[in-house]
Amino acid sequence: MRRKRLAPGLSLISLLFLSLSRSSAQSRPPAEAAQVKAAELAIQAAPRDAKKRFELAELLRKSGDQRKASIEYLDVSALDPTYYLAYHQLINCKPTNDQLDEAIERLTKLEEQFPKELMLRVALSELLEQRGETYKAARALVDLQFSEYIPPKYTTQINTRVRYLLGKSRDANITEKAQQVGQPMGDDLDAVPLPIPESTAKDLPEDKFKDSKVTEGYGHTKLLP
Repeated sequence: MRRKRLAPGLSLISLLFLSLSRSSAQSRPPAEAAQVKAAELAIQAAPRDAKKRFELAELLRKSGDQRKASIEYLDVSALDPTYYLAYHQLINCKPTNDQLDEAIERLTKLEEQFPKELMLRVALSELLEQRGETYKAARALVDLQFSEYIPPKYTTQINTRVRYLLGKSRDANITEKAQQVGQPMGDDLDAVPLPIPESTAKDLPEDKFKDSKVTEGYGHTKLLP
């Protein structure tokens, strides 16, 4: 009998982004058209202001315009690739595969400069999971486990999420193999041969995150140099 896998409890993203999203997490009524219009005018006055563009994206999302909101969130990440909350909110707007690919590419490029950045890895893991690449989503966090750059207060959540993603990848692998050979699904212990290492975590300073700049305006293809 196959065991039912449980989701990893309290969302790791919710824990890590709590301090960034306190204002947006509060219950609010849907954004009024006047609020959206005012935010659009603010963007026209400061088109390279990532914070103002994020505020517009939030208003669009709350008003139910998921398509426009996803575009704005992606533009926020182009203006400031370290605006990690934008990637998380993008996922809540039913992004297209092309949008997910662009966001993943942007974070992958940034990862070359900040390979041990916790929030970067968590955001990348979430995007990869949304794209259906659960094994890669797990690896993004496993690499942090090996490097011991997880603050102690997040160690349990990280380990739980890694196991969840590996289990999800394993189940998908088993299903795919069963469909290929036309046999019932069974256990395959070697489907995802990735160990879960024990780690001793070190504190990650909250001011570790650095601002990054886009070399040429904002858009859906601009990456860091």
